[in-house]
Amino acid sequence: MDANVEKEVDRIIDSQDNEYVLSRPKDGAMGLTLDPQLIRDLTVLITSSTIGGMLMEAVRQPIINGFFIAGSIVGPGGLKLIKELVQVESLAQVGVQLLLFTLGLEFSLSKLRAVRSVALLGGMVEIFLFIIAAGVIAHFIGASVHEGIFVGALVSMSSTSIVIKCLHDSKSTGSPHGQITIGTLILQDCMVGLLFAFMPVLANNRSGGEVDHFDVLRLLFRVTLSLGSGLLVAVVVARAVLPPAVRLLAKHASTELYQLTLISFCLCASWLSGYMGLSTELGAFVAGVMLSATEQQENALHQLEHLKQFFLSLFICSTGLIMSPTFLAQHLRVLAGGLVVTVLAKTILISVVVYAFKYPVRTALAVGLSMAQIGEFAFVLLSVASQLGLLPYQVYMLLMGITALSLLVTPFLMQAARHILREGPDGVTALPTAWAARSRVGINKRAASGESVLDPSSDSSPGSPSPRLEQRHHSVSKQSVSAHGSAYPSEVQLQQRYPFL
Repeated sequence: MDANVEKEVDRIIDSQDNEYVLSRPKDGAMGLTLDPQLIRDLTVLITSSTIGGMLMEAVRQPIINGFFIAGSIVGPGGLKLIKELVQVESLAQVGVQLLLFTLGLEFSLSKLRAVRSVALLGGMVEIFLFIIAAGVIAHFIGASVHEGIFVGALVSMSSTSIVIKCLHDSKSTGSPHGQITIGTLILQDCMVGLLFAFMPVLANNRSGGEVDHFDVLRLLFRVTLSLGSGLLVAVVVARAVLPPAVRLLAKHASTELYQLTLISFCLCASWLSGYMGLSTELGAFVAGVMLSATEQQENALHQLEHLKQFFLSLFICSTGLIMSPTFLAQHLRVLAGGLVVTVLAKTILISVVVYAFKYPVRTALAVGLSMAQIGEFAFVLLSVASQLGLLPYQVYMLLMGITALSLLVTPFLMQAARHILREGPDGVTALPTAWAARSRVGINKRAASGESVLDPSSDSSPGSPSPRLEQRHHSVSKQSVSAHGSAYPSEVQLQQRYPFL
């Protein structure tokens, strides 16, 4: 595009210097308005993320960090090569929705049942402990308690996209610590909508207004009603509509139409979830779970894999746009101290909660390290909180920097989590013998009733396939069968294989 064409594009600039292209959809003329700046921004972002990923892979570091650093270099805090931040980040958001959609396709309710108590109840306990701790600390240092409540809720949220991406790369989504982590992250996505709804209430009280308890109850009722009605609709559609629709699509649709239908289904579910006041990521995940019950699960995963990887890489790179290398360099000591406190606090608290549900120490630590960062939702939440006057500017910038650094170190924390699990040479995670024996007893009891079971002591290793559920029958109930299909070793065999147990 030449300069003359770009000048003919009508634009508007908001108070944050974001540029928007104006179109006239109601005009009679069927003109096509192009945005050459957006094309240039996407070109710069895709090229820089490719170079960053190559450099990280060349030095054997996580390529996610290459995407993140590349975004920070070309963004407003670096070389200022990206102009239309809102458009780029909105487009890249498709990557997160596709990631959650494919996660839902691979998700198993049978696996979730094995960790539902720690993922759901434990996840709620973690959130409330962070809120209470932050509120108490805010009170003792003379800050607003409502400000502390918001910060505690913010810090309790972890990064769904980056954590699940790392679990996918290490083939650990089916492991016990992977299932606990994923279940807790999905719970946190549900809580994001509730946090957005409560932010005006917290801001009003901080400014001296009174909290209307009826408004609080009304907000809780509205979010609960939206979540319940959404799940009800999902169950009905999954059982009555999707199976025949998917069979018809697989029989008659071309590959291109099949892919387009999957993407449309994912995006429509995300939009509907956002329209109902819930998170769009939750809608994409539920859509994937709905489709996972059909016979086209594997085909859908295969069709979306490359597209998902592209948009997810674009999203991670666009997340780096918010990080300013100059700001991080100028305040590195303060931000590094805040990062250490955040990572230690989240790791310890989450590990203690998981351990309280009678999981092994190493599994608890792996979950704690996996969720020790602050999620990318924090950037949006902090922006809204700043506009509402809920946070002082200094606290806003401090949390922005800590969040950016925590996302940057997440791949290394995930690697540390895998090392803590101390995997054996055959890829089976070594767990305490008592835990393995207790797991086998539970499997035998459930197998006797013909129930689908998953061994909670089996952890996927990097490069190994995810554990798969197998239907047990009474005839084989006396033989413990692993998630990979082979017989479980006896206590003596475990001691011989893993002498350090």
